[in-house]
Amino acid sequence: MPPGSRRPLALPASAARLAKMALIAGAVIALVSCGKQSPTSPPPPPPTPEAAPAPQPSQIDYTGAYTLTITASPCWSSESLPETSRKPVYSADVVQEGGRLKVTLTGADFILQDGRGAGFDGAIATTGKITFNISNFSGAGDWDYLDAAGAYFDIAERLPNASVLLVDGIASAPGASDRISGTLNGTLRITTRTVPPFGPPFDLKCYSTVHGFDMVRR
Repeated sequence: MPPGSRRPLALPASAARLAKMALIAGAVIALVSCGKQSPTSPPPPPPTPEAAPAPQPSQIDYTGAYTLTITASPCWSSESLPETSRKPVYSADVVQEGGRLKVTLTGADFILQDGRGAGFDGAIATTGKITFNISNFSGAGDWDYLDAAGAYFDIAERLPNASVLLVDGIASAPGASDRISGTLNGTLRITTRTVPPFGPPFDLKCYSTVHGFDMVRR
């Protein structure tokens, strides 16, 4: 040992044990404290609530007065309707009973045959789509029936030029509170026979899958 240096003091064995125990206790307290949330820490955010389902629209009541406009599209054949019959306009009164619609037409000189000739029926699907079957048309198989003598038509309007406009087909449209607007897959016919039966033959037949069909609430 160099001259003038002092030997370090040695702690008694009991004091060393106490110091070691104090260090161990401090380490345990520190570990426990790390597992606890500080009282000043903000609480965790609440879980995001599930979005509420959008309210379903209530069923529309279609009962009321409308203006019906049928607009002829270009015919599939080479025939063409005269300008005076390309866009007939009628007043339409609609009565709804459950999923069924009954349309009564006024505002023109209609020719009635066994109560038919001035109105038609319709149905509302669960999707809200509305379908009107005019003159009991159901597709290509009905051509023979509608071309046969004695066929009934739900729209038979006497025109000023001593001819008759006949309408048949399926009108399909989405429903809205202010209008029923879609297309008519069917035929507008012209005949010079002013009393039933109207044909055959017919003077003119204009078929299209997209004739305009527009009923606007008044």
